[in-house]
Amino acid sequence: RCWERMKKLEKSRIIRGYHAELDLGRLAKLSTFVVQIKLTDYSYAKAKVFEAGIVAQPNVIACQAVLGGVDYLMTVAAFGIEHYQTIMDRLLETLNVSFDYVTLPVTKKLKGEASLDLAALLATAQDLEA
Repeated sequence: RCWERMKKLEKSRIIRGYHAELDLGRLAKLSTFVVQIKLTDYSYAKAKVFEAGIVAQPNVIACQAVLGGVDYLMTVAAFGIEHYQTIMDRLLETLNVSFDYVTLPVTKKLKGEASLDLAALLATAQDLEA
């Protein structure tokens, strides 16, 4: 019965995969950097080019399109600041999309999706009723 429920959730894409949460710093001495990206002269076409290029980058371990003063929040894993800068320079050269960016080196990861308490999260729906 549980197996059937799991398969149904997988088929409906509610469960999208199974993952291990890795400590990149301990595993491979990798540092992470959160990068705020603002496309120059934003257009839908430029955004699609940027997104397609980012997906192919192994050092870009996460990227989200956001609303507000920037267009994307990206997480980059690198073997130090010089390696990070090489990655960013390569992105600027190869993506064929101009962008400005602000780098935020991560000093400590406090919480991630792996520590999600789904029951507590769903219980916050009562806040909408108030």
